[in-house]
Amino acid sequence: MSRKDFELKINTPISDILLDTKNPRIRDGSDQADCIARILRKEDHLKVLMEDIAKNGLTTAPILVKSQNNKYVVMDGNRRITALKLLNNPKLCPNTQLKNFVTDLKEKYAKNIINKVDVLSSTNDDAIAQEILSRHDGEQGGAGQVNWNAYLRTIFLMNNSHPAEYKRSAQYAMWAEEQGIWVDDEFPITALNRFLTQENIKELGFSIVDDKLKPNISIDKVKQIAQLLFNDFYTKAATTDTVRTPALASNYVKTVRIRAGLPGSVAEEQQKATSANNNTTVQNNQHATSQAPNQSNTSPANTNSTSTTSIPVTPNHQQTSQQPAPRPAPTPVLNSWDRNKLFGTKAPQIPIPSTETKVTDIVAEIRKLNVKDNPIAVAMLLRGLIELSDKFYRTQNTLTDIGKLGKNITASANHMHQNGKINASELDAIIRFSGVANVNDNLLHVESLQKIMHRETHNPNYQLVNTFWDNIAPFVRTCWRS
Repeated sequence: MSRKDFELKINTPISDILLDTKNPRIRDGSDQADCIARILRKEDHLKVLMEDIAKNGLTTAPILVKSQNNKYVVMDGNRRITALKLLNNPKLCPNTQLKNFVTDLKEKYAKNIINKVDVLSSTNDDAIAQEILSRHDGEQGGAGQVNWNAYLRTIFLMNNSHPAEYKRSAQYAMWAEEQGIWVDDEFPITALNRFLTQENIKELGFSIVDDKLKPNISIDKVKQIAQLLFNDFYTKAATTDTVRTPALASNYVKTVRIRAGLPGSVAEEQQKATSANNNTTVQNNQHATSQAPNQSNTSPANTNSTSTTSIPVTPNHQQTSQQPAPRPAPTPVLNSWDRNKLFGTKAPQIPIPSTETKVTDIVAEIRKLNVKDNPIAVAMLLRGLIELSDKFYRTQNTLTDIGKLGKNITASANHMHQNGKINASELDAIIRFSGVANVNDNLLHVESLQKIMHRETHNPNYQLVNTFWDNIAPFVRTCWRS
């Protein structure tokens, strides 16, 4: 890298600078509005940054760009440019609460907010990459550049055609995000790398074709597996210790397959398929034999003599005629998703006023149902509970009805967080499961619950329903505490 590889562009209008749709923090933005929404998944950090820029001005670290169609694409500085775009035009904010926050900043610090910046432009990809990778150290609570962990670093390297140590793991995570499964910036890609062997890749439902991952089973099942896996690591239900050895990793993959409604391994799946085919063949042969004319001894005596010999089955005989069942391998302790009742026996109560009879009736009905036997019924009742809870919260806090349940929940959750009623981690999970950020509605979230009754493809298993509730429960309880 050399300084001569970069050219300083003075007073470049913010409006001429585009966010990078493939930036590691954005990953796969569909347009500029989507890029802003994806940057705002870490809203607390960006609010700190916006306030710092409004008060103190932009840092001296130059923003790196590439020239493209008479505009510039940000190669490093997407958070700062996003902050400046919002400060210059609060209407770009995706929710009312954030818009009010930014508007207040703009009015208070109008003299400090700039609409033009100096940028360093280069056409040398290697020079840009080397400069970017050397910059990311020290986040200062969000005001400084936030460190790239191994996941973000790997995405940057792959998106810019550089060798990456955790390539296969990043391919899996990036595939999941393309399907609408949100993967946190802090996802421990090194842990994923521990068990993403070629064998386990197959168990997760993929083949490697032309050095890329390609699903080789039902796409819905592959998505369910991925959603469970990334949720486990996000909620710390699974950790590096969970997959510390090949044996532990194999056991963990087995549990995820089972939770997604598949046999524990591809071998078991193939064995079941073979057994089913053999049984069908035997049944067909027996049916053909029973329909064939009787060509030999037909007397009752001969018929009895050729029937199946009856052997007395005693306990001792049963033990010697069957192989003892192999002891199951130990599995990680991940039992929250495997409960029979949605709310669980130790779950905190939902503080619903007794005057809200319809909601209390819904809760009572959910408590009666075994979610393993009635996942669709529980999911439909749960959607009603969520919608009525959000409506109650918005009424109590005079929030505008946006019209779509997922967006209403996102706005309500942001209001809760701004008023100290939920923490940042709870907000993150609620927004992820609101469905607003999911581009594919085959996954289980608020928006896809409605489709369970209308589409044959939407058949949630009980583990996904339990997992969904665990993430959305803080929202429902907080609705009724207001």
